[in-house]
Amino acid sequence: MSADLQRAGMVIGCHALLHVIAPPFKQMTERMRTADPEIFAIPLQREDYRGLLPLVVGRGRRSELLDIESPDNTPVNSEYYPLPLPDDGVPLDWAMEKGKSLPAEIERREREGSRLLGNYLHALATTEHHENWRSLYRLPPSTIERLRNVRLINERPPWLKAIPKADLHRHIGGCLDIAAQRRVGRAIWDDLNASQRAAALERVRPLLQKERWEWRWPELLKAGERSHNAAALLVEADDTQLERNLFDETEPRHALQAGQRGFQAYERPGELAGSAVLTHPAALEPYVEGLLEGARSEGLRYLELRGSPQKYRTGRDRQIDFLRQVQRTASRYQDLTLRFIIIADRRNLEQLTATIDLAVKASRELDGFVVGLDLAGDEMKDDDERMQKISRAFEPAFEACLPITIHAGEGTPADMIWNAAYRLHADRVGHGLTLIHNEPLLQRFRDRGICVELCPTSNEEVVGFDEKPYPLGDYWKRGVPLTICTDNPAISRTDA
Repeated sequence: MSADLQRAGMVIGCHALLHVIAPPFKQMTERMRTADPEIFAIPLQREDYRGLLPLVVGRGRRSELLDIESPDNTPVNSEYYPLPLPDDGVPLDWAMEKGKSLPAEIERREREGSRLLGNYLHALATTEHHENWRSLYRLPPSTIERLRNVRLINERPPWLKAIPKADLHRHIGGCLDIAAQRRVGRAIWDDLNASQRAAALERVRPLLQKERWEWRWPELLKAGERSHNAAALLVEADDTQLERNLFDETEPRHALQAGQRGFQAYERPGELAGSAVLTHPAALEPYVEGLLEGARSEGLRYLELRGSPQKYRTGRDRQIDFLRQVQRTASRYQDLTLRFIIIADRRNLEQLTATIDLAVKASRELDGFVVGLDLAGDEMKDDDERMQKISRAFEPAFEACLPITIHAGEGTPADMIWNAAYRLHADRVGHGLTLIHNEPLLQRFRDRGICVELCPTSNEEVVGFDEKPYPLGDYWKRGVPLTICTDNPAISRTDA
């Protein structure tokens, strides 16, 4: 390795830099003692290299200065600096064209490197609105350009799934596919005694005898123990029955909220998950295992799950114990971090204070497991008087500095998003589709760093986007912090 070759490797890049230590002169063959350059232009003979000791002394990474593009510079590549190739075994004298000296260009760029790089970073600061993405620009410009031109298409599912990902908006009731729901149902079923099984089977027998169930069949499960009845269906119904009545009945899944059956049509695939089974103690561990196995298969490394423990357990102590069991099960998955957001229901003002107190207490007692408070439910009833009551109820969360995320603006005017930002001090907003209709508010989101949790597939299923484009691209260009989430991956049959 000559000094010139080492210099070239450090500037242009190479996989390895080798320094070859020669044996004592007297041990060399005659050919090596009197070697001409031609000898090193072809592979050495075995006796010539016997005793030579190659040492790996590093590798070369292409200088970023060669790839920076500006009005005065183009990337340094073979198009502008062609390198002629020699014939095998024949040294080549390379006469550089005037004005196209590669060494001279490298030296010039290195002299001006600090200015070029400074200007480059300044340009990024003015054009790249998303600060957390600016760290990507530490990569070589050629890598950045390649990333820009790689389209995330369906032909690359293994690559996409292998990328470590985070999901910040996923509901506990919409996580399990039918196979995982069946495992939960089996766990409940195995915990029941004979009389409990018989009673549950008697209640669901009219459904088991039909391929197609009446639309109001979930009401049947509420007679008696709902979790027992749900388990009976999950254990005894065949795959065709479950597939038809959980999914096929709501196809095509587009703008379901505007249909005759309303939001119930969107929720139908989750009727045998969530609160239908989580009220039973035997369901919790296999349920959490199922959702974590699913998240891991999607390549998730961080998941913020949200749910309502108050729907699964009565009494604050039992609700915190529910969360503690979720935390304990999740701790067995070392490659996936699970955190929990407690959902308060805006439709039930009487329980709102108790739910917020639960979130504050759980965030203190569970060592960082509960990381936020959410507000969900129908926004259309949130008039001024109602919002004042909700805001007062949120005061303990404000005092505890508990992070806030609010469901707002999925199918409602941007006024609802304004309420979330200004009255409930949201750090993030779930969906936020109508933010695009309020320019001052959009700028406020950008300036204050309020993040929008976009859930494209569920947004399509609930709202539909026939006449207007999805706002993701506009939010991104305008510098609004955003994250892409799954919402209810088992209901929408999507993944991260």
